Amino acid sequence: MLRWLGILMGVVLLLAVIAAVVVNQRVDGWVKSAVETYGSEYAGVVVSLEDVSLSLLNGKGELRGLTVGNPAGYEGDHAIRVARVAFSVQPRNLLEDPIVIDSIDIDGAEVHAESRDLRETNLQVIQRNVRAATPPADPRVEEDAPTVSDQAAPTPTEADEAQASLALEALGATLRHDDHGRVILV
Repeated sequence: MLRWLGILMGVVLLLAVIAAVVVNQRVDGWVKSAVETYGSEYAGVVVSLEDVSLSLLNGKGELRGLTVGNPAGYEGDHAIRVARVAFSVQPRNLLEDPIVIDSIDIDGAEVHAESRDLRETNLQVIQRNVRAATPPADPRVEEDAPTVSDQAAPTPTEADEAQASLALEALGATLRHDDHGRVILV
């Protein structure tokens, strides 16, 4: 009887390991598809992503070739293009809200703001679309918490954070600091 129980436990453990490996290998495709599908739906423009590389075990990830298209009526094929975004989070925080970002590195960011008839920019249209498609802000997040744009004369490290903040704010997301000085995505 104990022998069969041991064999059953071994099979269950083996199946769990196989499932974890399969999920870890396929998560990149799932994230790419979700960014393109839901990003396009929420922003009201085509959102594309060339490649995703995530590791759920160590909490590191990289997005390559993120492009946010322009709304109808604006010139150019994109409003935002980012060559590479590398980030790290604590793996245990991936299922919590908000997700705490330990580090973020953005390379090759292009933001094209275009005004139409001096009324509204392409970025404002995208932001309005995202806000209309998302539920109200989480009441647990302090609304008057300082944002990157509240700070004057950024230092070189703050400049990177300001660049990230600009791109995320255009999509209706915000970077904020928590009580421990870490950056969180809201």
